[in-house]
Amino acid sequence: MSSSRTNGDKSSSLRWLAWDGSAFLLAQESDRPIFLYLYVPWSTAIHGFEQDVLTDEQVIKTLESSYVTVKVNALHRPDVFERYNQGEWPSISLLSPDGDLLHGFSNPRLVHLQDTLEQVAV
Repeated sequence: MSSSRTNGDKSSSLRWLAWDGSAFLLAQESDRPIFLYLYVPWSTAIHGFEQDVLTDEQVIKTLESSYVTVKVNALHRPDVFERYNQGEWPSISLLSPDGDLLHGFSNPRLVHLQDTLEQVAV
């Protein structure tokens, strides 16, 4: 299972898994939904989201305890982008352990994201 931590920001405390079978296996075994974060490196909205939302302690706590977190560069995985793109950056999809879309949104604000994470994780 490959995972990464992005250096230089607080969101690096999140364990980001690659888009592969091991992420889905972990989601199935732990009975947790997948937090799919589609990004492109050139987007200023993404940089703002990572600095303002993914550094929030409550968001980090909820993601770590209730989700399998998967981060995908849309430029490297156009197949994932085609299937789960929510229209703007960043594009967030909350998936069942089998990959079915439970909820999707783009460029979420902190309060909206936290509320939605808590609702879907139940």
